[in-house]
Amino acid sequence: MVAFVSALALGACHDGALSPSLVTSPKPFGVVRTTWGEPVALARVILVPSDAVSTTPITAADVLSGVSESYDEPLEDLVASAAVSTFAQATTGADGTFTVNGVDMNRSYYPFVAVANAQVGGQAADLFPGGTMSRVARSGNALLDMNIEVTGHPSSTATHVGSSTCLTCHSDYTSQKVHAHRFGFRQPGVTGALQSLVRKSGFDAGLAFFNDATTSNFKTNGTSLWYHGYDGSRGFDKFLIASSDPTGAEIRIYLWRDTAAGKYKVTMENLATPSDPDRTFVVDLTYGGAMFKQRYMLAIPDAGYAGRYAFLQYQHQGDDFNYERTRKVWRDYGMDAFWNSTTKLFQFPNKTQNIESNCMACHATGYRYFDNLTTGERLCDGVDDAAGVFDIDGDASPDEINVGCEVCHGAGSEHVGFANARAIVSPKALSPSRETQLCGRCHDGVLGKDDRANMQPVDSAGRMAPPGISRTEFLRDYTSRKGPSTDDLWPDAFHSKTSGQQYADFLKSAHHRNERRLVTCSDCHDQHGKGAFDGELKGDPASGAMCATCHATEINAHLLEKTGSVKSGASTTCTSCHFSKIAKSGAGTRGKLLGTLTGGAGDANITYWQNDISSHHTVVPKKTNVGVSGKVPGTAMPVPYVNACGTCHDASNLQFSSPAIGK
Repeated sequence: MVAFVSALALGACHDGALSPSLVTSPKPFGVVRTTWGEPVALARVILVPSDAVSTTPITAADVLSGVSESYDEPLEDLVASAAVSTFAQATTGADGTFTVNGVDMNRSYYPFVAVANAQVGGQAADLFPGGTMSRVARSGNALLDMNIEVTGHPSSTATHVGSSTCLTCHSDYTSQKVHAHRFGFRQPGVTGALQSLVRKSGFDAGLAFFNDATTSNFKTNGTSLWYHGYDGSRGFDKFLIASSDPTGAEIRIYLWRDTAAGKYKVTMENLATPSDPDRTFVVDLTYGGAMFKQRYMLAIPDAGYAGRYAFLQYQHQGDDFNYERTRKVWRDYGMDAFWNSTTKLFQFPNKTQNIESNCMACHATGYRYFDNLTTGERLCDGVDDAAGVFDIDGDASPDEINVGCEVCHGAGSEHVGFANARAIVSPKALSPSRETQLCGRCHDGVLGKDDRANMQPVDSAGRMAPPGISRTEFLRDYTSRKGPSTDDLWPDAFHSKTSGQQYADFLKSAHHRNERRLVTCSDCHDQHGKGAFDGELKGDPASGAMCATCHATEINAHLLEKTGSVKSGASTTCTSCHFSKIAKSGAGTRGKLLGTLTGGAGDANITYWQNDISSHHTVVPKKTNVGVSGKVPGTAMPVPYVNACGTCHDASNLQFSSPAIGK
């Protein structure tokens, strides 16, 4: 109490002198400053009751229709509603201080800073709402002497400077070189100055199949793959790929590294029409390698193309013994763009299919697209950076074509000029939903709002959403479809089955909206590459240390409550059931087997699968789930107890309660 009275006596509360009632019944107080240390006047500090946060279930249909938009941002939606008039709040004085009256100190609150009328130094301030204390619900003494920071952001005229410039001052974040964001795209086998594979063993395992050869012996020395079983009803993988000569193959390709040119190359041979000349292309870029797959992008300059076109995927966990076509070592990824299935002749891809106009918005720092009138392609650019890995726009300057500092912090030209935290986004000071939206821009499965309306979340002018905007703004201005399609979900219309939809799952989870802590991606993942575990996690998920950061749960008691039985020993951890590998990026691995594999189609009847992307729901799917119950094992949605537990136990005998509706 002495410290509390002293703080008041020093003028920490602008409401006036100390009163006896305030001493005996202390009122929440504190100060709001910018992340660069200046007091914020005329900001509104709102104590949002934690029990007012909506926990109304969000379904995929709710997202697509917009029904959930009135409660999918837990704090901002409440602050924007009529209910805000009933919340205890105060306005900051010239020195940034505030005192909140009428607060039940026994209830818990999320302190939220609204900044519509905020001033800094007597001038209108362009700040983002939320503040550094908006993530954790507080009560009692935790509401006393609150020090809240809010962040600014670059203006709309700021320009990108590149991560090399950022690291000149922020050298402690060179750790980002090991983050998977830094090496989504690479020149084949080349590690750039802003990249490090020290923690990514096997990253380029697929490139090992590009055997050294010359133009005279690549058909002997190169690795051969055969394309067969064309199915025009499928998406990007219309062909089956075999590593040995099957019956009826239409195309044979050779993977080789040209020892004279030092280039990785692909030669295509037409087996269906032998008179059709071979086609040889250079692999200009690889995509991925850190998360169980790597794709290869071909350059086609001799035919008047300036862009790059995907055609093949290597799968680190793939096994050609697997009966299921998407789980083998190699997976077709766009060969149909090079093939006319009617004439059985090679063709060149449609110029709308390049990665520049379909993929790069979520990868290139400082992304912008432009139409090349000479080639007829839509191409793109990233910020010039001497340490960039590739010249994507052909202007002779390397570009930063991976996720760099400014993707999350905003264009840095004004920040460099101020040489302080002004005019840059500090994610920790955003509201929790805005911070999560940083990742949600690309990890969601939306369609953009430009004329292509593909999976690049860009506005009608082809611009990426700047960091710090709300979900409301994002959905309104940058999307034509507000979430994943039903085809990208399992039959329960709840769990994602494809990659890149972590945010879509997280949005529906209890982590996103609850009465205790509004979790953000950075609570578990380190965006600067300092996380020591797979997925850049800050703690070990296998040991339970990651979950124990917030949850104090005794495993056996928890198992007894949820399943009616106890699994003794240290082998059962949180991730044995939660965050299971439900979505698929590469090949995945076999889970529970109900018999002996033969490599034939009958294996679908005895094989449960474990995929490679963790569900970001907190709900554990049950065997009664519509995606599991009555399904052939090979087509069933992966669930924890038929994979992790099912390795030893007969999953069919486990008794689980029926799932909640929609789960």
